[in-house]
Parts: sequence; C-alpha cells; structure tokens
Amino acid sequence: MSIDPKRKEAFRLLLEYFPQVQPPISITSSSITEISGVNKALPYELLFEFVLNFREENEYREWIPVLSLPPDGDHYAIVLWELDVLTYTCVLATYHKHGTLIDHVAIAKLQADAVGDVSMQAAVIDEDSLIYTVHSDRAEDISEAIDEKSTTIMEILPNGKILKSLGQNDKE
Repeated sequence: MSIDPKRKEAFRLLLEYFPQVQPPISITSSSITEISGVNKALPYELLFEFVLNFREENEYREWIPVLSLPPDGDHYAIVLWELDVLTYTCVLATYHKHGTLIDHVAIAKLQADAVGDVSMQAAVIDEDSLIYTVHSDRAEDISEAIDEKSTTIMEILPNGKILKSLGQNDKE
C-alpha cells in the first residue's frame, strides 16, 4: 500500500490539536467543557479530510478537539466534541497511523429535545482501552440513574476497531 506523504503530514498536524492524556479518563459534559476551552479549534482543511468523512456536514455543527490516547501499535485514538443543535456528543475515533479512519463511536452525550427533556451519557476510559458508558434519560445526576440496561462496555481492539458489548444501548 502506497502512503501519501501529504496525508501522513496532515494527520501528524491533526494529532497536534489533541493533547495526549493517560487513562483513566472520565468524560462528562462538564469535563469536556473544561478541556475544550483550552484546545485550539481544528482548521477546516483537517476537519474536512479526517472528520467529515464519517459525519454528514451540517452548517450548525462545530467540532472541537478534546484529547488523544497514547498511540497503541499502528493506531491512534482521538476524542472530538461535536456540537450540534440541542445535542453535544463526544466521539471516539480511531485512525491507522497514516490517517485512515478505522472506527468511530459516540461515547458521551448531552441532548435536549424541543420540550426541554434532557438525556445524558458519560464515559470512563481505563488503562486497558475499555470504555464504560452510562446513559440516563433523566436530567438529574447521572450516578442516580445507573442500571444494567443503561450501561455499555466498549473496547478498542488491537486493530483499532471498537467493540461494543454488555448492556448495549444504541442511542448514538
């Protein structure tokens, strides 16, 4: 496989926008607000080449870099904050070391509907590349709403794919 040196350099530049953080990491709407307030916005060229290839473009949507996990073999994992109308989503995306998207999944979310109901999803990423998420359809403290049906465990596999398991809740 031929590697485009321009794409490889562009991917290196993309990674510079995502500070590397060692797990364990808790990702909630408040922690994302703190982190993203410090990070620089992504240039549109990088956004177009590496992010908008897995999400439809939307004139109201913004993307803010949050963090990257330490590289694992031939892949990198980054977390982006997607801000859309009434919905804020943290997306975990994995890329091959040359910048090819491997997989992506929503790991945290804050969503409001037109009548004011709010749902939340929070995540913890541990040292073993396991992602624990919990979802609540109530606007109260998410720790009060934890039950088996509202939790999902995901894992970043050695090949960069993200495996969902246990109590799967597909509210992406």
